[in-house]
Amino acid sequence: MILAMSKTTAPRTLAWSGEVLRELRDARGWTQSRLRDEMMAAGGGPSHPNQISDWEAGMQPAARFLAVLCGLFDVSPARFYSDGG
Repeated sequence: MILAMSKTTAPRTLAWSGEVLRELRDARGWTQSRLRDEMMAAGGGPSHPNQISDWEAGMQPAARFLAVLCGLFDVSPARFYSDGG
């Protein structure tokens, strides 16, 4: 979880959004297996075959995996988080 703050509002909690990951993956026409392969080729994918499914179900990936996902999809880490609003 990440706390986001601005000068005019109280801090709000940002939560990992597995739905965003699924949308980005689907937009490329990639299966979860293909995403894992792409991550491995980019220098760091999960060793567990079901890890992508876990992330899409809401489990937050480790920072090293998030960095690889951001590189593959050309997005900032913030793209993967939601304030629920």
